[in-house]
Amino acid sequence: MPASRRFPPSLARDQTTGKADNYKGLDTCPYDFRYGVDPDPVTGTLRGFEKRFSAGDLFRSASEICDVFLVPKLLPNMKYAPGIPAPASYDNITSWWKSMSLSGDNARENPYNDLYPRLTTKSNTYQIHLRVQTLQKLPHSDAATWTEARDQVTAEYRGSFILERYVDANDTTLPDFATHRPISARSRPILQIPHHRSQAIHSVVIHNPKTHQSRPSDPSDENL
Repeated sequence: MPASRRFPPSLARDQTTGKADNYKGLDTCPYDFRYGVDPDPVTGTLRGFEKRFSAGDLFRSASEICDVFLVPKLLPNMKYAPGIPAPASYDNITSWWKSMSLSGDNARENPYNDLYPRLTTKSNTYQIHLRVQTLQKLPHSDAATWTEARDQVTAEYRGSFILERYVDANDTTLPDFATHRPISARSRPILQIPHHRSQAIHSVVIHNPKTHQSRPSDPSDENL
């Protein structure tokens, strides 16, 4: 998920470099402002999804992602300002943002600019990218542990498939969807909702283990 920047008010008068003003780049600030996004479903960003689903609601439009707070998390090997508030949980994210009042709306909204064009709530067609390997363990070694320098990858398959989900009109068990409420889709994988079928309508092979020949990915593949 995209990172974003948060700025506490104390950085407007940061004395660590012997200057009075580091705001808006007038002097070089010694701290990092970039945070990651915590995806945790209990305290992180996906908590917003769980709250919506548990209330019996769903996403009707891709733009509704803007109603979900992106919960920050500290990134490794970054130097943050002393005394900066700890990243929030989803339930107290509003209070946390109040302590970051120097963050402009453009900084807060930029991650959603990256997410929005990649989301849809109305598609029955999905592109799945995959990379499959067959592995060979050293004899008498622990089967649950992979040792990079000793165990071997014996074959590899890379490619993508476009799958289409559809309702089979010839299914004799097909209910009247105007009156029938099916089992919650959240209890099943996306392509295994009752009375739906799926088929592969296109595939692209990047690497074939039988021939051990590779080809570069065609730029047009990204638009399939």
